[in-house]
Amino acid sequence: MAKLGIKFPDTDSLPIEDTLEMARIADAVGFDSLWMSDYKSGDPFAVLAACAVVTERILLAPGVAVIFNRAPTTLAMAAASVDTISKGRFILGIGQGHRAIVEDENGLTFDNATERMVEYTAIIRALIRDGEVQHRGRYYTLGYKPWVKMYRDHIPIWYPPMFPASAARTGALADGAVATQLTAARAGQLVQWVKRGAAEAGRDPAEVEVGSYLLTVVTDDKQAGRAMVKRHMAWYVGTFTRYENLMAKSGFEEAGVAARAWRVGDQARAARLLSDELADSVAIIGDIDECRGRIQEYRDAGLEHPIIYPMPMTERETKRAFLDAVQLIG
Repeated sequence: MAKLGIKFPDTDSLPIEDTLEMARIADAVGFDSLWMSDYKSGDPFAVLAACAVVTERILLAPGVAVIFNRAPTTLAMAAASVDTISKGRFILGIGQGHRAIVEDENGLTFDNATERMVEYTAIIRALIRDGEVQHRGRYYTLGYKPWVKMYRDHIPIWYPPMFPASAARTGALADGAVATQLTAARAGQLVQWVKRGAAEAGRDPAEVEVGSYLLTVVTDDKQAGRAMVKRHMAWYVGTFTRYENLMAKSGFEEAGVAARAWRVGDQARAARLLSDELADSVAIIGDIDECRGRIQEYRDAGLEHPIIYPMPMTERETKRAFLDAVQLIG
């Protein structure tokens, strides 16, 4: 049966009561997974633990928890706690984050991110599997034995790949992929890269599930929807070089010009420089039927676990955007 996930919008405008109501609704109508960013909207492990109490079947996941912000044992215990509270309904999305966030916003050092991810993953796997861990590596040397028992001896770990090398690493090491800002064509490529990476590592490619956030604006006003997506994407390409490169490799050369405009402080111009084609290709914009058709395009390209990422026009419309997107489950 085709899977479909949904993500909380990134906002600080909702009280926790609304967040929990949204989680209950997503669970009740049949979404397979519910995701939350590890960025400015509250601690995802705390919020998802609360969601676990008020839901019954939906999978819960941070997308993605940044490895530099927590020690590997701390993150593993947070994951194990939500896994226990949810009775095994937890996916651990982890990623290296971005230099701009890790250093500029958190005052930490962003270095050797890829190698750290591999070692970090090994520590989490060992602790969850064995109930304790002794590790001596290049970046972490530690011994840890918690007082609590794990609910499961394996919590699925999902990585956020964007390019061939990270996709191959995901296929080799992770249980799943959660990407973002992909065109349907790019999603199809990513699936192939991940599956190939799994096969080359001697794994069954079917064991690695490939998902992606799909920026979604349910609206009858497509121009307004495009404008909002362009503002969002201008921030992404202007703040994170990785996404500037992704847009360029996806065929949108204007992303580089927009990124430069953003970095010199001309944010409005940066958004205007992005094309309607870019907005229509990396986001799902339109009425319910149009949006469902676009989700099917991603499935036809090979994406196994589409994840709706509702985009509110304003912070005050966050809950409404989520509830509008919930209709896509039909």
